[in-house]
Amino acid sequence: VLEPTDVVVAHGTIAAVGAPGTVAVPKGALVVDGRGKTLLPGLVDAHLHTQVTGAPPWYVVLPNPEHVLQEALYAGVTTAHDMGGPLDDVIALKRRVAAGDVIGPRLLVAGPLLQPPNGYPASYISRVLPALAPLFRAEFTRPVASAAECGRRGDDLVPAAVRRVNS
Repeated sequence: VLEPTDVVVAHGTIAAVGAPGTVAVPKGALVVDGRGKTLLPGLVDAHLHTQVTGAPPWYVVLPNPEHVLQEALYAGVTTAHDMGGPLDDVIALKRRVAAGDVIGPRLLVAGPLLQPPNGYPASYISRVLPALAPLFRAEFTRPVASAAECGRRGDDLVPAAVRRVNS
């Protein structure tokens, strides 16, 4: 059994932790009585898609990136890794979250998928939504024909993503 502990959070960061009564609580702070409850750290979603919907392909549902991020927070996710999204769109969303314009977890960005000829995920999209396959390939994937090309494409994406995030 863990002993009761006071936790002070300031500006989204844990500022102090200690036995009850030993931690200074800032004047005017919101105090939450957590007796009988468990405080967990924020969860990490290591594979999230902000730019596509999680609905099955037979439902026509437009993606709503802001809603995806709200759902993640509601589930306790405070850091999410966007996998395979259009680089510029995901970086723009990341900036909006960081600026406080959109409520969401801290967003890490992988960028588009490197895909072998006729490989996944475009091969799947071609079968279930053939009309969207060309758009999907252009926005969400980068074709690679060999391991060497895969390395070059990855090397090209990383600096481009870093420049976009930091600019």
